[in-house]
Amino acid sequence: MAETEVATGSSVEVKTEPKSPESDEEVDEKPIPSILDSISKEQIANFQPYYERYFEKKYCTKFTTENVNLDTCVRVHTNKVCVISLSEKHSIIKKHQRIKNLNFQVSLKVNRLKNNMSGKGKRGAQLLQPESVLCFIETEDGEKYPVHAGIYGKLLEINDRLSENPNLLVDDLNEGFLAVILPDLRRLEENIKSLVVKEEYNT
Repeated sequence: MAETEVATGSSVEVKTEPKSPESDEEVDEKPIPSILDSISKEQIANFQPYYERYFEKKYCTKFTTENVNLDTCVRVHTNKVCVISLSEKHSIIKKHQRIKNLNFQVSLKVNRLKNNMSGKGKRGAQLLQPESVLCFIETEDGEKYPVHAGIYGKLLEINDRLSENPNLLVDDLNEGFLAVILPDLRRLEENIKSLVVKEEYNT
């Protein structure tokens, strides 16, 4: 506290005034702990990436034959939008094949890259059924694999990163997704029942 003398007639009154909070003597300079100190290494190691936190993994197995595995992974977001990628059990991955080309011209009239949609209702989006082919994978050793939608819905997006690096489809099953589909909510239960849950698929 600071003292100040104030003259009042014949006497002198001493008043005390608080020191400025900016005084170095009054500042409590405690170190600020790093936010990382409050998180254990175990918590960091167990932190799930976005594709695990917000998506439920399911698998479409209906197009696999005795000789060729055509399984796909269908990640169902909390908002029901589905992301399609290859399953880790797909033949192209098991055989360590490399992709030469992804052919999105699935018929004479249908090219998955020409998906002209507009508005909230996604008008003009290509309609899909489980057996609809999203693309044909052509490998460097001459094999050809169709990739099926696996569910009823509308095509929202083809992963444009695959045009520059088609092998992303097999090298990174998360970033290398093939397509995003808005499922037909009227057939949502039918869609879900046709897929295999992750726990059952991995047993």
